[in-house]
Amino acid sequence: MRERIPSLDVVRALAILLVVNCHIATSFELGPIGAVLGLGGRGVDLFFVLSGWLLGRLLCQQFQSTGSIDVKQFWIRRWLRTLPAYYAVCALTLVQTAIDGRPLEWAYLWFGQTYATDLPYFGISWSLCVEEHFYLLIAPALLVCLRRRETAVLLFACMLLLPAAARHNGLYTSIWQTHVRLDQCAMGVLLAYVNVMHPSTWRRLLKALPILLVGSVALWLWQVSARLDWTDGLPLDPAVWAGTFGV
Repeated sequence: MRERIPSLDVVRALAILLVVNCHIATSFELGPIGAVLGLGGRGVDLFFVLSGWLLGRLLCQQFQSTGSIDVKQFWIRRWLRTLPAYYAVCALTLVQTAIDGRPLEWAYLWFGQTYATDLPYFGISWSLCVEEHFYLLIAPALLVCLRRRETAVLLFACMLLLPAAARHNGLYTSIWQTHVRLDQCAMGVLLAYVNVMHPSTWRRLLKALPILLVGSVALWLWQVSARLDWTDGLPLDPAVWAGTFGV
């Protein structure tokens, strides 16, 4: 029986609430209130961190008990969990698109829509694209890290820093592309790695949790403040919010 961590349920609930608020904000003209609700795009970021944590922890525990990671089994299980529902919705979307007389984008069939298209329809599929690309990478990458611990620091540093560098330097055509989102998943994996493989370090992190929480909230509020036009109390261009907060 899997260990249940109640605090993760709280994080999931918060992520769901943020995402729902974001969709409300983008569906109705709510003025300043809508702009505040639009910050809910951060809920997707939380889901990516949670995904990295949950999968990373399972893989680390598997390595700890068996000395290896069954990459093929991991891929099969993840694809059986996600692909049937995705392709069912994708098929219906493509049929409706054809009926409407719009051109079909076949990149949706191989999760290439965030790179090969501008998401003309089925826009919410971008987050699953990130997840599917993450699934391909995480198991073999973590296996390398666990077999050769000296590579772990370098690999995690690349996964955390390269997406941030790409965002900072504008090395993307869409904020939904995987290479500028991968650090969110990687952060969850890093936390899982420390939790399973370095329990003493994890206990020290737990002791510092109040300080880390206050610091995180302060940074988030600073980011919000930096994107508000305080001359009239209203947000700047909505496109800025979209690009920054993942709306």
